Amino acid sequence: MLGQGKQATAYLQRGLEARQSTPPRTRQQDPPPSQVTATLRRALKRGKVPLLGDAAGAQVPRSIVEAAFERADRADELLQLHLRRSRLLEEAGDLDGAAYALLNLAHLRRARGRLEEARERYARAAQLFAATGCRVGEALVGLSQARLRAQVGQGEQAIAAAQAAGAVARELGTRWVEAQAFLAEAEGELTRRDLDAAQARFAQAARLVSELGNVPQQAEQALFAAELSLARQDPAEAQAALERFAASPESAKSLTHVLRADLAQAGLALARDDAADRRAAEERLSESLSEAEERGLVELGWRLAW
Repeated sequence: MLGQGKQATAYLQRGLEARQSTPPRTRQQDPPPSQVTATLRRALKRGKVPLLGDAAGAQVPRSIVEAAFERADRADELLQLHLRRSRLLEEAGDLDGAAYALLNLAHLRRARGRLEEARERYARAAQLFAATGCRVGEALVGLSQARLRAQVGQGEQAIAAAQAAGAVARELGTRWVEAQAFLAEAEGELTRRDLDAAQARFAQAARLVSELGNVPQQAEQALFAAELSLARQDPAEAQAALERFAASPESAKSLTHVLRADLAQAGLALARDDAADRRAAEERLSESLSEAEERGLVELGWRLAW
C-alpha cells in the first residue's frame, strides 16, 4: 500500500540482514491449555482481553480464543483446532458453526500471507453460509474476500465484493460490518490508485465508526489514513494519522497492525528524505519483522511492503 513499495522492501531486506547479525530472542515455551484458560479468565475479570479485528483487520470483534492463542504463540495449533472443529461441526450438521470455524481459519491463513489457502477457505465458508441462509455470515465472508482481493492488487473485484457485503450489512442493520465494507472499498480504490474515490469511501467508514465509538476500528482506520496520505504525498497528515494510531490503546493493536504502522513510518521517512528518520525506521522494521517471523507472519510483511 505504500507509494514507495520497492524502497520499503529494501528497508525490509536491510532489517532482515541486521537481525541476522544479532542473537535470536528466546522463544517462550507454550503454556499448557489450563494455564491459557486461567490467564484468560483473569484477563476477562480485569476487562483487558483484546477484542480486535482478526489479525489482518477483517473482523471485529475477533474471538477471545484467537486472542489468547496469538498471545501464547500457538498459531499453528489454532489453525489445526479450527480445521478439526469445522469438520466435526459439518459432520454433525451444524453448518453455521462449521462456516464460522472456516471463516476464522481463513482469517488466520490470510494474516500469515497464505492467500490462496485463505481464498479456498473463504469460498467454502460462503457455500455453507448460503446453504443455511445466514446473511451475517455471507456479509462477513464477502467483506473478507474484498480485503483479500485488495491485498493482491485486484481493486475492481475488491470494490465489487465490498459493495455487496455492505449492502447486506445495511439490510441487516449491522453497522460495524457496513463500516468495514466502506473501508474495504477504500482499500480497493487505493489499490487501483483512484485516490479521490478512496478518500470518499474512507470518509464514510470514518463517520460510521465515529458514531459507533469502536476503538479497534478507529485504530485500524488511522493506519489506512496514514497509507492513503502517503499515496497523496501528504507526509504531515500521514504523521498525524500514525500518531493517532500510536495513541490508541494497546488492546486495539494487533501484531499485523503494528507491522503496517512500521511500514508506513518507513514510507514517511522516505517521503521526508531524512537520514535519521531512515535509520529509526530500519530499526523499527527489524524489531517488528523479528516478532512477525516468530509468529509466522513474515510472509505478510513482504506482501504489505509491495
